[in-house]
Amino acid sequence: MMRLATYAAPGVRACALRSTLLRPAEWRSLAEAESAAAVLDWMRRRGVIGGDGGDLVLAERAAHDAVIRSASALLRFAKGSLFRLLRFFVWAYDLLNLEQAVRCIHFASGEPPQAGPMFRTGRFGMLLSAELASVTNYAAVARLLRGTPLARPFHAGLLRYREDEDVVRLVEALDAALCAEWVGAARSCGFRVRDRTDGRGLSVFLAARVLEAAVRLKVHRRAESSRVIEWLSLVAEGGTLEACLSALDTENAETAGGRLADLLLPAAGPFFAVSSSARLQHVVLRHAARAGRGITFDADFLTGFLVLQTVQARELTVWLESKDADLPIEGCSVYSEHRA
Repeated sequence: MMRLATYAAPGVRACALRSTLLRPAEWRSLAEAESAAAVLDWMRRRGVIGGDGGDLVLAERAAHDAVIRSASALLRFAKGSLFRLLRFFVWAYDLLNLEQAVRCIHFASGEPPQAGPMFRTGRFGMLLSAELASVTNYAAVARLLRGTPLARPFHAGLLRYREDEDVVRLVEALDAALCAEWVGAARSCGFRVRDRTDGRGLSVFLAARVLEAAVRLKVHRRAESSRVIEWLSLVAEGGTLEACLSALDTENAETAGGRLADLLLPAAGPFFAVSSSARLQHVVLRHAARAGRGITFDADFLTGFLVLQTVQARELTVWLESKDADLPIEGCSVYSEHRA
């Protein structure tokens, strides 16, 4: 009875929100669109963006704003450990806002990176985007982070930054800290992220996030092992951790990603991906979609929906950019296999 009381209200809300997920036939329609303008027109007719969403950047932003709205809608009915878990889907966008602010401060004396408006994370966000957008120095950022899970990681990262001025490493430290908190919240709700995970959508999503970070650090950035271990230790230990480090002993990112997937994720099944990233997407989608078949009153159903919407927002962004640059889209077959 207690379980029903905890999950019933957010579960019913999640059912109503599932119409925001694109279906396989709709992904195929997007892939067949001839241009970014055609994709934007389709998104307007589908209701993914508003009638005035003709701008590419605004359309991409709308897809991500939908995740924040959905997570916020579920958070209104969530309590306790479930509330603490679901809010990370909003906090992930606070992290993007924070990273943007940090980079803008770093490049203040040089050529600043292109930056659009920050995400509005609302009442369930960690930070107020308006305040963060106005900061001009790291001391102001530290004040805004007081009382949040990122306060101590930011302080530690800032000490290193003052020595090496490596803004990428500062941002990386914040990303790792938030992911560690997210994994901890998932475990408190019964998810198993270690030992190839329990096969539930959120567990696979978090393990994949760690996998991507480890490959990025070791293969692309040639980072020292301690930084890679900080990430991998979130999902592996003992012999598995050692095997993961050995798997990264290559200069080929595709090879490293495939090896880590074999060690950290459930079997991909009968799917022949042209790249490790497509294979990774396949595994995440397959396990997240499984949670949405039927209605169950548990954290897997709720987080599985939000994982699917998060991946959808990310991929809509990639697809729009690909169409705009007249590049082929990889992964259409992945989406055509999954039903929300």
